[in-house]
Amino acid sequence: MDRIIPNMRVFILTLATLTSMDATASLKNYAAGYEYSKWNNSRSTPIQCSLEHDIPRYGQARFTSRASKLINLNFELDMKRLPARAEMASLRAVPPSWKPGSAAVDLADVKLYRQFKGSVEEQPAWRMLDALDSGNYPTFYFRDWYRGGEFISVGLSSVNFQKKYQVFMDCVSNLLPYGLDDIAYSVLDFNKDSNDLTQSSKNRLDMIKEFLKYSPETNVVVVDSYTDSYGDAFRNQETSAVRAEDIKQYFLKNGLKDLAITTKSYGEKSQIASNRNVLERAKNQRVVISLGQPVL
Repeated sequence: MDRIIPNMRVFILTLATLTSMDATASLKNYAAGYEYSKWNNSRSTPIQCSLEHDIPRYGQARFTSRASKLINLNFELDMKRLPARAEMASLRAVPPSWKPGSAAVDLADVKLYRQFKGSVEEQPAWRMLDALDSGNYPTFYFRDWYRGGEFISVGLSSVNFQKKYQVFMDCVSNLLPYGLDDIAYSVLDFNKDSNDLTQSSKNRLDMIKEFLKYSPETNVVVVDSYTDSYGDAFRNQETSAVRAEDIKQYFLKNGLKDLAITTKSYGEKSQIASNRNVLERAKNQRVVISLGQPVL
């Protein structure tokens, strides 16, 4: 791999003298022509925003941002023929032929892994979007094993990009500020001597509901209910069952009919704290919600 990189550097320095897509006509180039350039908002929900672009004869480009506590963006180059070996690629913002005199700009060096889709994350991915927004073509240059190691270029066309980009950014601005990892395991607490959830637990339950509403692929829900060991064991078991069923009905009443919900009531079993005082007993009065996806 170390022997490849210097050659790549020399090649990119040569490319730096070129000023348009026409000047790289000697390369095997994959990019959508003006009349074929299309962008598609394949998913626009509060948990995922996706912007896709077909590259004729080569594959598909996809930008994705997901619900999370953190700002995030991932670009994926879904190639019809995955790399047969690890390879370094240079990513550049190349001006189109109708912008003569403009220079190409280096965006990043990208490693293409053997038999994996090409991936660019975070700041370089945002720079790709900015390049497209400016009318330029983010373009990958690398040696293609299928062409005997010859350099090829794979570009994203900025034609017809603007309107779909605006929809994408509107979607990104409305993503939920939490993802599946943040709510996949949730412990809900109850008010003293009551089957009513505390306010913070109600808020948590609302978060789970909102996420599940837009995530049909996350439809496995396990509700485990527990009590303390204070009082009658049979009554505690009944209380545990009622609370689990209440959670199930909450999801169903909010339109989540396709969930595979399993409820389990453990009563006094599986204590996580002593029962010597009110504060300790309160820790045992809980419902645990676990979220997942079906195993295929």
